[in-house]
Amino acid sequence: MKKVSLLVCVLLFSSCAVQQPSGSAAGKVYTIPESEMAQYQERFNQPAKKEKTAPQKAKRSGAGDGPSVAGKTIPSTTNGQTVQWRFTDDKVTMIGEKRTLRGDYEQRGKNLYFNITGKKIAAVYDGRKITFAAEKKRPAADYTQYQKPYADDCVMHEGYYRCWYIHVPETLNSAAPLLVDMHGFGGNPERQRMLTGFDRLADEEKFIVVWPLGMNASWNAGPLCCGHSVKDNVDDVGFLRKMIARVSGEQNIDQRRIYVTGLSNGSGMSQRFANEASDLVAATASLALYLLVPKSETYSPVPMLEIHGTKDSVVNFEGAGTFPGAIRNLETWAAMNQCSGEAVESWREGPHYALTYEDCQQGAEVTLVTIHEGGHVIYPSQGSRINTTGMAWDFMKRFSK
Repeated sequence: MKKVSLLVCVLLFSSCAVQQPSGSAAGKVYTIPESEMAQYQERFNQPAKKEKTAPQKAKRSGAGDGPSVAGKTIPSTTNGQTVQWRFTDDKVTMIGEKRTLRGDYEQRGKNLYFNITGKKIAAVYDGRKITFAAEKKRPAADYTQYQKPYADDCVMHEGYYRCWYIHVPETLNSAAPLLVDMHGFGGNPERQRMLTGFDRLADEEKFIVVWPLGMNASWNAGPLCCGHSVKDNVDDVGFLRKMIARVSGEQNIDQRRIYVTGLSNGSGMSQRFANEASDLVAATASLALYLLVPKSETYSPVPMLEIHGTKDSVVNFEGAGTFPGAIRNLETWAAMNQCSGEAVESWREGPHYALTYEDCQQGAEVTLVTIHEGGHVIYPSQGSRINTTGMAWDFMKRFSK
């Protein structure tokens, strides 16, 4: 693994001024000033968001006409199985016969709203037992839409057209890096392109971007996520390999600098692809999900950066149920890359910071960026003052095969 420049510190962004935070490594300022947010969001075709007053949480003691569940352990029976629900003031633990899951909840009167491993569930508590609302059935998988080409280009894979959109800067004087940007569960390439703004950055930095489409708006990132692609065991790794080969045959791609990124389900897919296609991937930097598959037998070290908000209610920062959590994911990649020593603070802006394992095999650094009180979608186009798009690119571009 080669670093593009040994003089470039972790997480540099060329359009920002350098600062030297106390007690941490040198780094760039990634905060977008409040005075520039409207202009920045206009650049992404998004209206500037107004400051919102934080909503008042429903009181759990005597809230409305419902008895509080806080501090109680309450049974429920679903499909003949008894489950115990253990409540604190804002956390809930589901204790079943075969597994234990943890998450958050909110109570409004008799109504309970759970968020467990990213799944939102509604229920009613009558003072004795918990009754769950009927779960909505997910629409059946529809593969007919992939029987003909769409988007900018396609390959045939497993009997279907698998397609993508592509952005090529007007002026490329040499072989260009390739960035694969993958949408989240239920998303699409057009929205992911708008969210990240990588096409604008590509024009400035001279790299090519592709936005592939996951079948039925999902990626097979591993057994836990997500949708029909997992259920039907869609070969997304094979598709992405074919796509990269096709793009490389049509564009002047620097084969030493192929990168993957994504949001949520796309983040999990990025990390899976880096794991199972480490012969291709020079680095990965993604947002709001973890590696959900075991280390590949053919894996060789790949630099990895993951960005996560501490208030992510879809994929918990601490981990919930079988999701590993941000710190555990950092440690998993550190072990995979055979890193030595402890993680060091490599960047900080106020309460936001990065932890990095620097001494890894083949120069493959591993970094977790923690965004204090950040939610699930932390891009500038969605009101984030931390430029996560620039942060991800600045990490990846430092590495080549």
